[in-house]
Amino acid sequence: MNAFDSTVMEFVSSHHTPILNYFFSFITKLGDLMIVWIFLIVALFVYHKKLKELKYIIPIFAVSFFVNDFVIKNLVKRTRPYEQHDYIKLLIERQSSYSFPSGHSMTSFMAATVLAYYFPKYKLAFYILATLIAFSRVYVGVHYPSDIIAGALVGFGCAIIGIKIMEKIRTK
Repeated sequence: MNAFDSTVMEFVSSHHTPILNYFFSFITKLGDLMIVWIFLIVALFVYHKKLKELKYIIPIFAVSFFVNDFVIKNLVKRTRPYEQHDYIKLLIERQSSYSFPSGHSMTSFMAATVLAYYFPKYKLAFYILATLIAFSRVYVGVHYPSDIIAGALVGFGCAIIGIKIMEKIRTK
């Protein structure tokens, strides 16, 4: 673990409180299986009558998930912080996959970026939610800070590439 990860992990671990434990455990559950993002996408696209756009979004999500969870995680094979450090209090169930990069961060920033593209009026809210979900993964003890940063970058990058490809397809 690098100095940045170590410093942040120790600071976060030393500032747990019952209220924050509950809050961040709840926030991290919102990111499970992309529950909150799927709800937001369906609700916003139905409400704004943009259902045909979903055919472009699904491949972006699928490719991003594959790159993050099946390629990068299996190349890096980083163990979870709670497996390495006794001072980390695990607040949720043990995770079965590798730590780097964070899948919750990847999906959150990918979804926030795609939603911000379609609904720029709400982009600040999307990115705040993505940041909370990403940070919650450090708080609950399942990711290092560098895991969530990398996940956010992968998600953002995949979303931007997907949006550019989508724009080219739509203009043909």
